[in-house]
Amino acid sequence: MKNALETALAYWKSAALFAALRINLFEKLGQKYSSPEEISAMTQTSPDMIIRLLRALTAFGMLEQEGNNFRCTENFKL
Repeated sequence: MKNALETALAYWKSAALFAALRINLFEKLGQKYSSPEEISAMTQTSPDMIIRLLRALTAFGMLEQEGNNFRCTENFKL
């Protein structure tokens, strides 16, 4: 069972990373904290969908959250 969970988690991480790369999120976001609304506008994505992606990327350690704002972690800034 552990291998199945690890495999699923690896898939979710790679799917979230691929989605972020596809919309150039890391490049556009950088080290400046931005709100989900600002990020949605700069990436031309749905506000509902971007918040889900931002939360996933934060859970996986790719973004940092302060209040309702997000930015890239040091390892993921471009």
